[in-house]
Amino acid sequence: MIQETKELVGQVKHVKLIGLCLLAVFALAAVAASAAQAEGPEWGRCVKLAKDKGKYKDANCQELEGKTNGKGVFKAKAKGFYEWVGNANTTCYEEPGKKGKYKNNTCTELEGKTKKGVFTPEEKGKYEKVTGGTKFIGEAGAAVLHNILAECYDSSEELVLGPRKDCLGSGYTWFGAPKIECTSQLATGEAAGTDEVVNVSVRFKGCTIGAGGGGGNPAETKGLPAGEIQVNPLKGRLGYINKAKHEVGVLLEPVAKGGTFAEFEAASASVAVTVGVGNATTGSFYEAFNDQTPGTPNGNDGVISPITPVNQMTHTLTQNYRISVQDEECGEISEKYCTQPGEEFQVIQNEPSHFEGGPLEVLESVVVAGGEDSSAWSPAGQEETNVNTLEGEDEIKA
Repeated sequence: MIQETKELVGQVKHVKLIGLCLLAVFALAAVAASAAQAEGPEWGRCVKLAKDKGKYKDANCQELEGKTNGKGVFKAKAKGFYEWVGNANTTCYEEPGKKGKYKNNTCTELEGKTKKGVFTPEEKGKYEKVTGGTKFIGEAGAAVLHNILAECYDSSEELVLGPRKDCLGSGYTWFGAPKIECTSQLATGEAAGTDEVVNVSVRFKGCTIGAGGGGGNPAETKGLPAGEIQVNPLKGRLGYINKAKHEVGVLLEPVAKGGTFAEFEAASASVAVTVGVGNATTGSFYEAFNDQTPGTPNGNDGVISPITPVNQMTHTLTQNYRISVQDEECGEISEKYCTQPGEEFQVIQNEPSHFEGGPLEVLESVVVAGGEDSSAWSPAGQEETNVNTLEGEDEIKA
């Protein structure tokens, strides 16, 4: 069975991606709550006020206005020209200097006077509009999904198809797997609330699948041109990778709980590769292989990428998906991971694999031949760099 599967892997046809995160997208424009109230990283904007009534003295809202007394105690004073405006859904904010153009909190009614039937606007209102926007366009070049596949046998040496927890007998036999490679990606989406990502749509082009990568078999979502893959609706959120170092990441996952990232077919052969989120419902290789975040035995439904820059107003933000490959020996972990003690295998996953203090977020893959699973759920990971262009100028406050 192993040899048959290996031969089929190089001739991929129907490819179903469950949990494929061959994408590096996220909503990058947004606004967030006050940094003083924040428990996590936030979307937001640092706005310049008409009068010195703000909390900050710099255009990135990083340096508080105030003075340090003779005892070395800093006392903040609202005498700066900059203020942090919160929540992605906020388009109208209260102007502390009372020099805004609007008199109502939805910024629909201009401040001013009417004389002899002629309205003259006056910047004496309590409210002002936020510039920028919550929508984004994300673009990327080459994107690669890596797979490290295995077959799993029970105590009767029968092939086990399904979650890793069912492989309790003679263990795994490991073999290589095809890369899924795409030449470009275009995404759209928007932010919501203080740290959410919604309405994410992703389209990949120039996608192929084959043993060792670049196998020349175009892979596409049914109904689309050759090589184009449409990802199912996604959502996400910001989180800390390392709070002390102000390192922030974006978690993406399917909108449907436990749902698929994408499903597509290759142009020839009869083998499919299914990539799933690392949980007990879809796949669970990591169920007993998690020494990174104790107390979280299962991976969750998403994948994380670092995002930069933070604490800086910007028109673009960059997201990097990266992988790590770890060589393991069966005897050091568990004989359940190999058919023979002393054999070696690899664990591949995206790094970072979890938010600070959060559960494992991983991808897994399985080979499907002739419409049926022909391998156990196994580790997978994605590599890609994506640049997101915002409607306006925005900031991630960390």
